This record gives sequence, C-alpha cells and structure tokens, in this order.
Amino acid sequence: MDEYVAELRRFIEDLVSGDAHMHPPLKRRRWDRNADSGKGKWRDINEPLLWPDQYVHHAVLQPMIPHHAEHGQILHRKRAGREIPTGSRPSRSG
Repeated sequence: MDEYVAELRRFIEDLVSGDAHMHPPLKRRRWDRNADSGKGKWRDINEPLLWPDQYVHHAVLQPMIPHHAEHGQILHRKRAGREIPTGSRPSRSG
C-alpha cells in the first residue's frame, strides 16, 4: 500500500511541475433507459482511467469541494465516537 501512496504522490507532483499529463479518457457509449421521459437514449461517456487518474481526482479535487470536506469531517467524528457539536453540521437549505 505504501508504494501506491508514494507513486500517487510522485504522479501528482509531476502533474504540478508539468512533467506528467493525465491520460486521455476511455470513450464509451451507453444506453440510458431512464432518459428522455423513459424513452431512453444513447449517451457518450468519457471515463478517466482508474489508476492513476481517478485516484488523483479523489486525492486532490474532492477535498476542495466544500460539501465533501464537511461530510468527511462529520463521518470521521462519528466513527471516532465523538459527539458532533451543535451547529457544526452543514446546512441543507443552501
């Protein structure tokens, strides 16, 4: 596991320095039967490679999204068995 963490860190550092680039996504075509009021339609999906591209996304980008960061902190406190102080939960009203 530690070697994957080290490799991911190296890849992120190389992305920042410009020495590495993300891989082109896999292009797939999928039928979405629930689209267009249940009639269905074809969708073109661009999927990033699982390793390392999706890992870079989860390691770097998701913590920058406020909802994900707050949600992760709440789950961490719940799992650690600590009480969550009143008023620390994110507002659902927008």
